[in-house]
Amino acid sequence: MPRPLLGSFPMVLTSPSMLTIPTTDPLLQEFLRQAETAATFHRGDRLLLAVSGGLTSTALAVLCASIREAWELTLHLGHIEETPDAERAARALGARLRLPLHTAPRRGDHGEKDTQGVDLSALRTIREMTESRVIATGETRDSQEETLLASFLRGASLDDLGGLAPIAGEIIRPLLPISRKECRLFLERHQIPYSQCPDRLSLAGAEQRVRLLLLPIIRHHIQPALSSALDVSTQLLRDDAAFLRALSDAARSEVSWNARPHEVTVNAPRLRVLPPSLRRRLLADAFRLLAPEQRVPPEDLLRLDREIHGGNTGTARGTLAPLSIERSGDTLLIRRA
Repeated sequence: MPRPLLGSFPMVLTSPSMLTIPTTDPLLQEFLRQAETAATFHRGDRLLLAVSGGLTSTALAVLCASIREAWELTLHLGHIEETPDAERAARALGARLRLPLHTAPRRGDHGEKDTQGVDLSALRTIREMTESRVIATGETRDSQEETLLASFLRGASLDDLGGLAPIAGEIIRPLLPISRKECRLFLERHQIPYSQCPDRLSLAGAEQRVRLLLLPIIRHHIQPALSSALDVSTQLLRDDAAFLRALSDAARSEVSWNARPHEVTVNAPRLRVLPPSLRRRLLADAFRLLAPEQRVPPEDLLRLDREIHGGNTGTARGTLAPLSIERSGDTLLIRRA
């Protein structure tokens, strides 16, 4: 018998003890302050909390549950099945917080994921089912550092170097100003268990290698105040990216931008005379429109920009896979292959 796409575990009203966090707790006070200033969610909101059973997602769920009555929040827990230990931890958390838990199997390695490997596509299905407004994930200040450094090392655009945003469409990151250490001390203070994910010690991905190998050296020997330095840089870069985005929107009329479901056309000679940053921004916009599930490879974007600026004619297929790029006279056609 095939497994269902989603499973739901209703809130357990026979939990032996209802978890209560004192309002004087320092992390809860900081969480409330950040919630008020960053406005990642609002009073009366409906939130789906992504819970892996691990450290930061457990802290996020406990913090949100601690203010649900005061803020009149409707909360659901969403869990993507990974290991039996993680699922047991997620179920126990839902029981103790008296929150409904909804589970879904992983959709393989090709779905969209956040920086901690959470399957966002599966969570979106749960969000729709629970009629939650947004999905809250457990990314922290450490996640921001790891993502920024890994992005820079593998090649990054201006948008990549702007870092993780507190609000990104239907994804919110309420813990972004908070560190993993603060989350760990919070859970230890209140004797709240969480699952220890073995992947946290793996060197499989760039973010993991940055966390385990590079960040300790940077913090101890180069820049102890790394978080503060990156906060300043990312704010400036986000502002620059927003300005460039506004300029590229205005430039669309200049290059006769025409977007259809599977094709974008522009006037190639007019595109060529734009400043390089605007040309690349428009090409990246076309990529995101036609292939939103994929990251724009900066090295391919630079290569394509050089080809267009050089006035080459003919066909350049696969330069920005999965797109095909063709030039016919003065018209540049960017199509989904």
